[in-house]
Amino acid sequence: MKRRLLWLLLIVSVCFNVFFLIGAAKARRTFQQLRTADGRARFVAERLDLDEDQTRAVGEVLRRQHIALKKLHDEHAADIEAYWDAALRTDRDSPPPDSMVERLAPMWKQGAVIRTACLREMLALLTREQQQAALDWLRKLAAAAR
Repeated sequence: MKRRLLWLLLIVSVCFNVFFLIGAAKARRTFQQLRTADGRARFVAERLDLDEDQTRAVGEVLRRQHIALKKLHDEHAADIEAYWDAALRTDRDSPPPDSMVERLAPMWKQGAVIRTACLREMLALLTREQQQAALDWLRKLAAAAR
């Protein structure tokens, strides 16, 4: 009886580890896929059942978005660095992080404008059913982030 229990526990443990490794490999593949605009387009295409033309067009929108956001970030790199310096300092002589947040607020707003414009452009490429599926998916992601 004890021997059977030990074998059962061993099998359950091995199965648990195998499933963990499969999940880790899948998460790694997804992370790698999201590093490029084409990968993100394929990721979206898989979830929304996009055709090849839609996938290419979404990829192009995502490339333009990446370029615009990188340019915005590069233009404000000094302010971003100053923000992190201020946020991580503990001495009283450094500027308060609140003042840095106010300095960066216009950049963050512009980033939101860029993302929203790109989202609207991507939604225009989709059928009504795909648009609804995309909005449901985005709402679910937003709820999970709260």
